[in-house]
Amino acid sequence: MQHRKKKWLIVILLLLLLTTAIEAGRRILLVSSLYRLNLRTRATLAPMPPPRAGEKIIIFAPHPDDETLGAGGLIQQAVAAGASVRVVLVTNGEYPLVTLFKHAIQKTPQAFVKLGYKRQKETLKAMEAFGLSPESVTFLGYPNHHLQLMWLPVHWLPSSPVRSVILRATHSPYRNSMTPGAPFCGQSLLQDIETILVKERPDTLIIPHPNDIHVDHWTTYAFVQLALNELIANGQAFATKCRVYTYLIHRPYWPAPKGYHPFSTLTPPARILATHETEWFGLPLTVAQMIDKRKSIGLYRSQAGAIDPVMQSFARGNELFGIVPVKTWHLKKTCPPVAIIVDAVKDMPASTANPRADIALVTLQRINNRMRLRITTSKPPDPRVVFHFSIHVSGKSEADRVIAQYECAGSKAKGLVYHSGRVIKLNRSVSARIDGGQVILEAPWPITLESQAFFMTRAWTTRGKHLLDETRVSTFSLSKGIEALRRKG
Repeated sequence: MQHRKKKWLIVILLLLLLTTAIEAGRRILLVSSLYRLNLRTRATLAPMPPPRAGEKIIIFAPHPDDETLGAGGLIQQAVAAGASVRVVLVTNGEYPLVTLFKHAIQKTPQAFVKLGYKRQKETLKAMEAFGLSPESVTFLGYPNHHLQLMWLPVHWLPSSPVRSVILRATHSPYRNSMTPGAPFCGQSLLQDIETILVKERPDTLIIPHPNDIHVDHWTTYAFVQLALNELIANGQAFATKCRVYTYLIHRPYWPAPKGYHPFSTLTPPARILATHETEWFGLPLTVAQMIDKRKSIGLYRSQAGAIDPVMQSFARGNELFGIVPVKTWHLKKTCPPVAIIVDAVKDMPASTANPRADIALVTLQRINNRMRLRITTSKPPDPRVVFHFSIHVSGKSEADRVIAQYECAGSKAKGLVYHSGRVIKLNRSVSARIDGGQVILEAPWPITLESQAFFMTRAWTTRGKHLLDETRVSTFSLSKGIEALRRKG
């Protein structure tokens, strides 16, 4: 009897080992295939113009360490060239799951604030190693892992701020925040960013890429792009001429291979490259710059920067930047469906496993005072999947702002709209249906004012509490709006 039990235990153990080996082999094949695809793009990567003397550069980082990972070499080159550099940290990165050290087991709000200050000091040390003074670094103090909620209509105003589950607060507890006690809401963050831009009047902005899957990264892109567009709509000359480059940190299976590979170069993720929605550039680094960048990555001890393979992946022979174009929407009372978002398919593990929630294309159509939104998925949509869509419309002032958020599952649909200090629920005026391989949602047309100059959109899918797929934030100027002002500038 015992002999038979041992036999069964050995069989089960062998099956488990075989399953593990197959899964490991599958992952190795996937990563290696993506790496080979990335290698093909290396020869076609255009060189990024190096920083020049007198140039004003602002780098926005969602968390302490992102400025070094994404642009540590650029900072070194800018300082050496005599350019002016300001680094802006949107959050202080206080979060229990991003550290291997003692802060992970300290659960009081005060402990997480202490972790936030520790991460600030790590950034200051890294910037000092690059030749920047502490006065060149600005901390905004907004809540880590909560910025995406501040982008939505329900948390836009100071009267309805986000409550951080880590800090247990709705206002910044950090003494050195740019706006002490800033409420955790969209309007406050936007005002802080616009204040920095108007004060610094930058020639170049370096911000996260909108295809970055981290909730704080794509939202940082969205807020900075929103602020810049509003300043353009107001006729600010510097804003019309400002160049915007984006950097990428978080994508599944990227960079490939992971780890410290000093003789490799960063190339765009193949599936994002295939959408042709970004113009990519490479900034070559010298050996000394790459070594100094790696040393600075190691200064982020709370993030295990010296040994973390993902962080070490960014110490390579170049840095990767992309320009995401602002497209134009021509205002007409009726128009055919216009593609507003082209999304890479099978680009996230959850969407690969759920092709009926994997967004491939989003089109927008105006029919008089109604909008018709079509979301196409890799396979016919699952009626149990919730499809989400948001649109931010703005112009010169808060009075022009309309923020709408819609969601639908099968034929059930609802929406929220923020305008003029009020959030209104939309139920009867929003409808949805599944027609073949598309989800079709209809709602009131949100662009209603002559002074509105642009809009920004995003789509995503969920099931329960799980995010399945998401698109980048896409920006459109309205005809006779931003593009006309750019040409005048």
